[in-house]
Amino acid sequence: MRHVLTLSITIITSTFPWLPPKDPRVGVVYPPVKWLLFAWLVTALSACSQDEVSLRFTDVAETSGLQFRHNFGAEKPRNLLMTTGSGCALFDYDNDGWLDAFLVNATKLDESGLPLAEAATHHALFHNKGDGTFENVTKAAQITRATYGQGCAVADFDGDGFTDLYVTNFGPNQLYRNRGDGTFQDVTERSGTGDPRWSTGAVFFDHDNDGDLDLFVANYVKFPIEHHSWTEPKLRGPRFYDAEEDMLYRNNGDGTFTDVSSEVGLISGGKGLAVVAADFDNDGDQDLFIANDRTPNFLYQNNDGQFTEIGLKAGIAVDQKGVDTAGMGVDIADLNGDGKQDIYVTNFHYELNNLYENLGDLLFADMAEAMCLDENNWISTGWATRFVDFNNDGYLDCFVANGGIWAYRKPLAYGVTYPQKNLIFVGNQEGCFKDVAGECGKDFQKKLVSRGAAFGDYDNDGDIDILVSNCGGPAQLLRNDIPVSDRWLRIRLKGQPPNINGIGAKVITRLGNRTVSSETRFAGAYLGSSDPTLHIGLRPGESEGSVEVTWPSGKTTTRKVRAGTLTLIEEPRYIALSNLENTSKKDEEAKAKVRDNLK
Repeated sequence: MRHVLTLSITIITSTFPWLPPKDPRVGVVYPPVKWLLFAWLVTALSACSQDEVSLRFTDVAETSGLQFRHNFGAEKPRNLLMTTGSGCALFDYDNDGWLDAFLVNATKLDESGLPLAEAATHHALFHNKGDGTFENVTKAAQITRATYGQGCAVADFDGDGFTDLYVTNFGPNQLYRNRGDGTFQDVTERSGTGDPRWSTGAVFFDHDNDGDLDLFVANYVKFPIEHHSWTEPKLRGPRFYDAEEDMLYRNNGDGTFTDVSSEVGLISGGKGLAVVAADFDNDGDQDLFIANDRTPNFLYQNNDGQFTEIGLKAGIAVDQKGVDTAGMGVDIADLNGDGKQDIYVTNFHYELNNLYENLGDLLFADMAEAMCLDENNWISTGWATRFVDFNNDGYLDCFVANGGIWAYRKPLAYGVTYPQKNLIFVGNQEGCFKDVAGECGKDFQKKLVSRGAAFGDYDNDGDIDILVSNCGGPAQLLRNDIPVSDRWLRIRLKGQPPNINGIGAKVITRLGNRTVSSETRFAGAYLGSSDPTLHIGLRPGESEGSVEVTWPSGKTTTRKVRAGTLTLIEEPRYIALSNLENTSKKDEEAKAKVRDNLK
């Protein structure tokens, strides 16, 4: 601290000319008012330095037992399919209070596009043992089918209280129903969700406000399997291929889904990679944003279950030059506290990432440069991204996973390489982000080929950790090692069946003069899912507050919250006591109907 104070005095005396020079007749005495101001500035700067928490992350994947290596089927990527990598998820599949990890894998394919049995690699599910270590339970959980995996989406689609798993592939997708006993059942065929095309991002959300979770699947391009067998690398990016059409499956409430893509207004022409659902116009239903690769991004406005694509009109389809970018990853957050969700999109190198501020009335403006989120990403290709208060100082930070595309190329102009450093930006009260990855420990200095990422507090120590999937390399579990404190609070929702996690609920947290607006969700980043528990870091003086939840059903709940605690908020049933028994029977009958359909 002595060094910080000295630095503060030096900066002030050399920067502010209104401080008078020493008077030789009186030594070092300054006029009283200015001296008081000078002392106040020194104290303020010193206080700020005391409140700062340095970020540091440690990769504990190997030591914790989370040993996983992604396989795209070759030593180096030879075609577009081999470059997309895979996603991952952090979710509590067994409801024991500890976040488990799921990592999507690809594998070698034969000439017809089927996995080679003798060389198959598999997805991996790791059970969190609660002591800082993980156990690979993939076989025990019966998630053993090898596919050329891309991403995953998690949610309790049948409302039985256990989180289910959807895996997107190059080839038929898979829906795994969580039985609640540590095992999963492949219900793809019976549910009707096995889209056979090249699928990427996916999200469970209630598109028609009927209470259950529907499923949107982003599809990429029409990729001939013959191109996968190329023995020499060929630079054919997404512009070379025709776009696939996206899919929207309506949940029928009985364990099955119906394709309603055409009847709800989805359009063709996008080459989607990442997707997020949120109420961007605050009208009570969930809209959709899709980050497309080398085609304009899509923004679907939800009008009572019907969608209208308004990306260009909203100012979110292309960059400031009117050019469609290589949209890879996406995240949302209310960055300026105005109650509206802003959108951050990661792009290819030589393109700046976009931060679209939500101006209201479904209009957006790119503020990435103004908020300093364009720093250091000119030479990086961004993928997964997430706004999280990593240092618990009350200001959102931002993680960006980076990695190149073509392994065999020499470094391009300005130092663009295949392996790249991931970035982490810290936010502050000025509303400008600063890249501090160089200060976050040796594991953040590694150049990797990162793709997917998931976020959550896997060790329950009060800060958010990061699971990273690296293309053709080992996964990372970046443990957040900031000092343990109570400068945080958490909010977890328990909705009424079938939307058990309250996906799409709006959460307004009031802490003194500050208001934090959030929406409950699993999806975001790139090809993955994160813990839906809301995490809020606290500023000095903030120790308690109130939270108001507006559920998708329209019901509201208000609770008190305080520092260092997890608050569980349950959705009210709002029924007469005389009807409780009958309602309970109806719930059990509905669940039994789902179970019978899935047998």
